[in-house]
Amino acid sequence: MYSKYKDDIKMMKSMGLDAYRFSISWSRILPRGRVSLGVNKQGIDYYNDLINTVIANDMKPFVTLFHFDLPHSLQQEYDGFLSRDVAEFFREYAELCFREFGDRVKYWMTLNEPWSYAYNGYVSYEFPPGLDPQINSLPASIVHSPPPVASQYNLYATPPVAALYNLYSTPPVADLMNSTTSPPAALPQTSPKMLKFIPYRSRPHHHIEQHHQLLNHIEQQHQLLNAVPSNSIINNQRVNNIGTSIYKLYSEPDPPRDAHAAASNLIYYSGSKRKRDPAKDAYTVGRNLLLAHALSVHSYRTKFQERQKGQIGIALNTFWCEPHMKDDANDKEAAKRAMDFTLGWFLEPVLTGQYPKTMRDCVPYGNLAAFSDGEAKMLKGSIDFLGLNYYTALYAANDPNPSHKQGYKEDQRLHLTYRVDEKNDKTLTVKDACADSMIREDYHKRHLVYLLKAMKYKQVPANVKGYFVWSWCDNFEWAVGYTVRFGLMYVDYENQQKRYPKASAIWFAKFLGSKKLVRAN
Repeated sequence: MYSKYKDDIKMMKSMGLDAYRFSISWSRILPRGRVSLGVNKQGIDYYNDLINTVIANDMKPFVTLFHFDLPHSLQQEYDGFLSRDVAEFFREYAELCFREFGDRVKYWMTLNEPWSYAYNGYVSYEFPPGLDPQINSLPASIVHSPPPVASQYNLYATPPVAALYNLYSTPPVADLMNSTTSPPAALPQTSPKMLKFIPYRSRPHHHIEQHHQLLNHIEQQHQLLNAVPSNSIINNQRVNNIGTSIYKLYSEPDPPRDAHAAASNLIYYSGSKRKRDPAKDAYTVGRNLLLAHALSVHSYRTKFQERQKGQIGIALNTFWCEPHMKDDANDKEAAKRAMDFTLGWFLEPVLTGQYPKTMRDCVPYGNLAAFSDGEAKMLKGSIDFLGLNYYTALYAANDPNPSHKQGYKEDQRLHLTYRVDEKNDKTLTVKDACADSMIREDYHKRHLVYLLKAMKYKQVPANVKGYFVWSWCDNFEWAVGYTVRFGLMYVDYENQQKRYPKASAIWFAKFLGSKKLVRAN
């Protein structure tokens, strides 16, 4: 997208799309993370031209301020969002964006998926900063122990066997949608610290057998793959190649299934020398992300909104959790806990100024520090609209012994429902719906049907104002690199990144009433 945005936006217009959601890179306009340390005018010019191009093509820009790409200097000097100071630096950055672009940008999202950033960066170590300094000392018997047979559900169990609607057989190997399906029952080892952190853990898709088969179809390895020693951890450098590490994790035969072992194959380096505590760090990061959001919204509303006439919100992600046994009271509570510890973790504070009661009851105070009165007041009602990145559904089952190792089991049932919480009357913008090309068209049809039903729900109709597809074109995915293709547009990585519309793009163009879809040159 960086160098081809003019052609891409022209194709978007030809499809009948009326909005484009993109992120501004903090580092591109503030290379050292702070306004006082220098603004990159070339970065400002780039985004001005991008925004102007979107508007010139009769589309609305929806701009996200933070999509995981923290300036490296802030990670090195302040330990990233473990520091409250970084929330203040984010406010400075946001104000710069409001000043430079707010005369044309009318829809802002402060953060994209703060749950993913906190959890995957500080618990599972699958995202930056990502590297657990204690991995080297783990006993080999723990790291490489084979998975025993599954015996029971853990606190929150597996996704259904088929992703977002009722497919009653496993998709074929060539179907990359398998990232959300579940293989035959297996019981990965689970470290106690994971369970200390949060009473919820979904099936990590990169442990799924079908992914190993899919890699047989990939001819070209990532450039760094051959340079990384087998089973190594790179400590003294920063390597920005997520795909390489994940590819290695996928492609090794029968990889170790412990969470620590998975992390040991990743090659992020945070530069931090402090001892990590995922039972606390993820909550600290989440808290500072929420404060970064609140500070930025406060600045926008007090300094810019009246003049610029825009709106500001946040983009959260969630799995929808249904009780495994729908009539079991304990499973119902388990499903509620799962929702509270994912969506509720960040949604409740921006609506009410407080964490969900479930979290306050379950997490030690020292790990989940309460907001001050001033912080709570600033957080409460700090969104004009809500962006929801929705992926799939999970079943939740109660486990009276949450320290027990996790188990997984296939289940072919799925009830995809939309429920509207009466306390939240904010605009809902549904984003990040994604699937492989073989089923993407049907996927979007069904999602749009259910959205329409939610909007016409008699008791509390959902105030849905937009639907964004993830993604416009094939791209580099955080956890799987280039090994999956979620785009409406196929990108030929071997031929100057040319774009070709997939069947789903043609369907969308027809659905939106477009008579002609501009194809790549």
